[in-house]
Amino acid sequence: MRRGPTGVGAVARTGLSSGRKVGVLVGARPGPLRGCAGRGRVRAGVGGGAVRERALVDLTVPGSAAWVCLVRRWVADALTVAGHRDVDGARLVASELVGNAVLHTGSGRPGGLVRVKVFEVSAATARVEVIDEGAATVPLPRRSDDDECGGRGLWLVQRTAISWGTRTVPRRWNLVWAEVSTLDVLDTPDLGSSPRRRPG
Repeated sequence: MRRGPTGVGAVARTGLSSGRKVGVLVGARPGPLRGCAGRGRVRAGVGGGAVRERALVDLTVPGSAAWVCLVRRWVADALTVAGHRDVDGARLVASELVGNAVLHTGSGRPGGLVRVKVFEVSAATARVEVIDEGAATVPLPRRSDDDECGGRGLWLVQRTAISWGTRTVPRRWNLVWAEVSTLDVLDTPDLGSSPRRRPG
């Protein structure tokens, strides 16, 4: 497979056997992401209050492990361009959620797709959403044995995120989301306690 673009401001398209178009939309410096500029949404927050979010990333990529590193880079670049100081948490969350989608859902089948969205919740918080093509099981974190090579993805997300959750979207696909702090490391709270899992 031909390697996709690697820079901010790039648009990648690839043909799949299913005939579906894959578009990767990221922004150009110094403003917010091209194609997402001025876009946002209002959703219900905890306690019923409204939360206004600014869209930074909306991309769809093939369900292949080869794209995980590119998604990780695009997410980090987008948040950096938007002025967020510490993007390591968002980068890890995006990587683990996309990797899980490729390994454990229908997105990993030939022609499968993964959609990734990133929203700015505040100047110090970002929300990463990954939509996959569904699975027979509900995503749940587990602690792997020390000698296991994998199986820690959602556990790492749980340890990194302020909060996270899952919900079913149309076509019985899954949406897994996580909100992470983008403050400097010295300003972040202790990650020793696991965040609460909330409905999406």
